[in-house]
Amino acid sequence: GDNFEIDYNLVGVISGNMSILRSGNLLKQIVNTEVIGVQSSNTIYIIDGIVYSISQAAGKTIGQKTNLSEYKKGAQTGETIVDPKEFEKFLENKSVIGTENILGYQCDIYKTGPEMSISVYDSKYVLRILIPQFQAVAVKLNLDPSFASNEFTVPENIDFNTDYSKKTSKEEIENMLKNLKK
Repeated sequence: GDNFEIDYNLVGVISGNMSILRSGNLLKQIVNTEVIGVQSSNTIYIIDGIVYSISQAAGKTIGQKTNLSEYKKGAQTGETIVDPKEFEKFLENKSVIGTENILGYQCDIYKTGPEMSISVYDSKYVLRILIPQFQAVAVKLNLDPSFASNEFTVPENIDFNTDYSKKTSKEEIENMLKNLKK
């Protein structure tokens, strides 16, 4: 089937780990990072055309919800594309700039933007993501995962903010991080 689980190490400005789990048309991405000494986590669920994002840092939890088409506008590396046929379309207009072996799998390296590339095995599995800020490299690929029955269930205790009209500026984020370090 198209179920899989990929675990990554993140290195660069952002360090930590990431996991992507897919079961049919359900996807979950978990990112645990440390930026400027601040630990944070972000879990994204993509279910029935809705993206649920749960961010946690310094004891605070923020839930956001948006539709998948809005979410995709910012996607440049394609690892959270749920539909395999849609991922193939995503790769169609990308140029292959080389090949590499990751975890014993032969990958094509696709240029996805300026200074950005992804390494893809079997036209389905993103095993490396390279962007200017960081690199995510797969450390495990499981093509036959066994998921708990509630693995793709969005927690009910999260208040999801759906107002995206007010985006947080880079300066506001930097100030929040400075305040968290105090």
